[in-house]
Amino acid sequence: MALFVGGRNVYAVTGTEFGDTIYGHTSGTVNSGAIERHKLYGYGGNDKLYGDAFILQGSATGGVDLFYAGEGNDYVYGDAYKIRGNAKGYNDTLYGNDGRDNLYGDAKFLYNTAHGGNDRIYGGDGNDNIYGDAVGLLNYSAGGNDYLYGQLGNDYIYGDAYRMTGYTKGGKDTIIGSAGNDYITGDAKQMQYASQGGNDRVLGGTGNDFIAGDGTGMAGLTVGGHDILFGDEGNDRVVGDGWILESGAKGGNDVVRGDAGNDVVYGDAPQIRVGAVGGSDYVLGGAGNDEVYGDFLVEPVRLYMDAGPNANDTVDGGTGNDTLGGGTGSDVFVFHKGDGTDVIRDFSGVNWSDSDHDRIDLTDWHFASFSALEPYIHYNTTAPGEVTITLPEGETIYLANLLQKGGTHQLTASDFIL
Repeated sequence: MALFVGGRNVYAVTGTEFGDTIYGHTSGTVNSGAIERHKLYGYGGNDKLYGDAFILQGSATGGVDLFYAGEGNDYVYGDAYKIRGNAKGYNDTLYGNDGRDNLYGDAKFLYNTAHGGNDRIYGGDGNDNIYGDAVGLLNYSAGGNDYLYGQLGNDYIYGDAYRMTGYTKGGKDTIIGSAGNDYITGDAKQMQYASQGGNDRVLGGTGNDFIAGDGTGMAGLTVGGHDILFGDEGNDRVVGDGWILESGAKGGNDVVRGDAGNDVVYGDAPQIRVGAVGGSDYVLGGAGNDEVYGDFLVEPVRLYMDAGPNANDTVDGGTGNDTLGGGTGSDVFVFHKGDGTDVIRDFSGVNWSDSDHDRIDLTDWHFASFSALEPYIHYNTTAPGEVTITLPEGETIYLANLLQKGGTHQLTASDFIL
């Protein structure tokens, strides 16, 4: 059953117990002008709700709409199915409910120079798909600055879109996963060509979540935003930019924290391939036994050494027994009293190269000099490159693969911040 209103004075439209298709303004195309606000109630059944029209184009601007999806598996579009030309979505509020809802802050597709609104979306119960703006941001379109809250269920939440390509730009989004095992990306699942991520804030909430600051895959000339990511509770996988960076992609300068639970945390991505570059990140494991990597997954023999120059990260495992890696670049590994037993898998001393030299920050212990620290450093004579630092209050740092110039395996004062 299709319900729509062609006039501008109707404020609320309510569906039935059946599967309704509801348009706040018109089931056709709007070419210009601003549309008034509407309230749309899905009620029962599997509904399709469009805040304004099927298509917004030209210079049209959507209304400030409020949606209640109701029961069933609903599709809710904040403004239209398509927004193209120079049209703009406006600032909508969407509430999902029971069932598996698909909630789009603006439309399914944004084309040309279309712009998404600053929307607020609440998933409700059920396993939902939440898109801050659209499934696809194409051409020169841009996402809005959205607030997305998954609430209950195992949700897929994309800050802007499932796919960004062309010269698209993501908005500055705030995303909260809440309960359930959520899959969250600050911008999109796929970022291609010259798309650019926004500066997002993400909190995973409870559950075992996957969080990427920008997109799962970043390729071409894509650029990640400067994101702040917290895994919160649960055993989370948190990556500052994406799961894979390749073909010229560039990571942002992110703050990435696993928080409670046994987390796996990357400042940029597990895989940084030829031509891609990571950002200068602050990476913190938090409580629990974590794996923390500044750039990418590090093995005893370095993987992806052809990944090109990567940036200088700060890596902090937090409390618990952690595994740390900086990747390429000059990284700082920060330790505190009470941190536990940690492993650094890829420490490159100051004497290793002119462009790749890591340091260990032990300022919490107030050593007067390197000479005061030296008695706590123990070298494995049968396995060169393996070093154990046993600190005065029982904390232990194990260097699994110390690299220095000329094949030496001795630490110097220049390898520490005291």
